[in-house]
Amino acid sequence: MRKFMIAAVCSAVAYLPLQAQSVKFGLKVGISTTDVAPSDLTIRNSATDSFRLKLDNAGYGYQFGAFTRFKLLGLFVQPELLFNSNKATYKLKNLTSATGVDSIRTETYSRLDIPILIGYRFGGMLRLNAGPIAHINISSSSDLTNTHGYEQKFASATWGYQAGVGLDFGKLGIDLRYEGNFTNYGDHLTFGGKEYTFDKKPSRLVASLAYSF
Repeated sequence: MRKFMIAAVCSAVAYLPLQAQSVKFGLKVGISTTDVAPSDLTIRNSATDSFRLKLDNAGYGYQFGAFTRFKLLGLFVQPELLFNSNKATYKLKNLTSATGVDSIRTETYSRLDIPILIGYRFGGMLRLNAGPIAHINISSSSDLTNTHGYEQKFASATWGYQAGVGLDFGKLGIDLRYEGNFTNYGDHLTFGGKEYTFDKKPSRLVASLAYSF
């Protein structure tokens, strides 16, 4: 299913510029910071095994990839293919232990981000754009695998949206975007066969530098 979704989106990204004019291609790199402050999760594997899981830090991420931009009906369309890596840190407290000491669990994950933005250019420099984004899971590693009953089940794809502003200086471009998501943070967490998720949807600020050909 994941391979089919990647192929379908990539095909659409490749097909759209063929119907347009003034096509540009480019490369970009960027950093992101995730903003989310969910309530703690209380996990009960059994009557004698329970613990509290707290998101301590969603951390910073980085991304790099390619984009194309073309004019269509007085607007511009900008599909992108971006490799994205993020890191999260959790605090885990065993509620059945007499000590109740927090232990730290770190999780890293890699995704293919595919935003398809539609925008309008004001003059020669300023761009405003917005559109949907797909996050396709590639790989992950997590210290939570050392926790009894833990299973990791990432969805093949999750969805969100981006909106932002860009400035072009010749072939160089700078972008700042806000990203929202439609799924709650931690939607891949499963303990003892039961799915858990935090009660907040994550948002990100993404800053990037691009070079067009």
